[in-house]
Amino acid sequence: MKKKILSILAVIAVLSGITALAVNQIAAQPKEPPAYKYREWGEIDAQAQQYTPRVEKNVITIASQQIDALEKAAHLFGISYSRQDAVDAIVRRETLYLTALREGYTVSDEEIDAHVQLQIDSSSKAQNSDIFNEYFIGYGKSLEEYWKDQRDMLAKDLLAGRYMEDRLPQSYSQNDEQARDSMKRKLEEDARSAFEIVIE
Repeated sequence: MKKKILSILAVIAVLSGITALAVNQIAAQPKEPPAYKYREWGEIDAQAQQYTPRVEKNVITIASQQIDALEKAAHLFGISYSRQDAVDAIVRRETLYLTALREGYTVSDEEIDAHVQLQIDSSSKAQNSDIFNEYFIGYGKSLEEYWKDQRDMLAKDLLAGRYMEDRLPQSYSQNDEQARDSMKRKLEEDARSAFEIVIE
């Protein structure tokens, strides 16, 4: 049961910008959070959807409302997730995506559409779909409409993921895991250092 909940939470949380650490904290709670909390999470995300980072040259401007929404969603489940965690999650996604674009990485409309469809199919087949249903009620749209709203974010994740995959070793021993994590952090830091971050 916990694994099913965890996988559903992970899908929503990644799109929301909440980190895997926060998702694990939700899943580790002794009792499953009540349904109304998932509905409230959907409401929060629907409001946050109005705000996306703006990019002009090397400046990324993030709306404080988007940061507030991430923080609020995490606190809804009683997990520790600071304002800085929220900023870091948004900045990581944007800077890796923009770095990938600058380095010539691309993702086709067909690949994005296939990824959106995969998410729709996975969501509709989830055994704990009642969690998704509560979330979508709060979000105020159908499952298909929700994933279409997430299309741009999924495209960013695909492109950033492709960039990271190319730069990280694909096969590694358990002993190398720490080195791989260190390389990943370095790539993230390099991407971030190329941009000025403004919060308004």
